[in-house]
Amino acid sequence: MTTRQHSREALRAHAANLAAVASLPDEIRRLDLALASPRVSNPEKLPGGGAENDRLERLVVRRDELKLRLELAELSIRSVERARTPSDRTRGTYLR
Repeated sequence: MTTRQHSREALRAHAANLAAVASLPDEIRRLDLALASPRVSNPEKLPGGGAENDRLERLVVRRDELKLRLELAELSIRSVERARTPSDRTRGTYLR
């Protein structure tokens, strides 16, 4: 893949990354609240394994995946923003 193709692909993904940065923090907060709920606040009290422990594990894994995805989206946005030329910044357009 050439540099030009890579740049075009990064710009295509830019809108999706902006949307992810806007929505992922809310989803992460929702998962944090679910993990802090009284039902799972003390996992030691849960009877030996079972569906509730599986649910708790899935929530933790999903939250961690979303945090990583958010971090990668923010990194990609910073990369695209740095690649914009000064004249693009003033006009509000991106490299073509």
